[in-house]
Amino acid sequence: MRTVASFGREDNLIRSYEEKLEHPLKRAIRKGNCSGLAFGFSQMSMFLIYAFVFYIGAIFTEEIDLSFRDMYQAIFGVMFAAFGAGNAAQFAPERGAALNAASNIFKLLDEKPLIDIDDPKQTCKDELKGDIEFKNVSFKYPTREKQVFNNFNLKIRPS
Repeated sequence: MRTVASFGREDNLIRSYEEKLEHPLKRAIRKGNCSGLAFGFSQMSMFLIYAFVFYIGAIFTEEIDLSFRDMYQAIFGVMFAAFGAGNAAQFAPERGAALNAASNIFKLLDEKPLIDIDDPKQTCKDELKGDIEFKNVSFKYPTREKQVFNNFNLKIRPS
């Protein structure tokens, strides 16, 4: 941050940062709304099933002489199944994100690099020795007058 402040570029940095955050923010809000709707629907369906099962249980107890114990065993079996289904449904949005991430990883792994080190047809024109040399490098930041490097020379030999 000191470098940005020393160039007097805080306003540009903040503006650029805000612009870069607009799209992820909209996407996060949309994802949050979808997750909330999915969770709400799963909870609604679970409680509707509870209500339906208790209603049907009361009818069966009254009309076909279903014992109280048998009715509650059936009700709890259905309720726990509905509870499990409702809890599993809340992870549906994350499942989609995980599938998308896995797809992106495999695309990246399958991508052929521009320089393929295993390609026998690929040749290097010059033999690589490992020497690195900078000759007469001059550099200054676009917003400053003072040169950072002026005719800078550096030679690094392999060890």
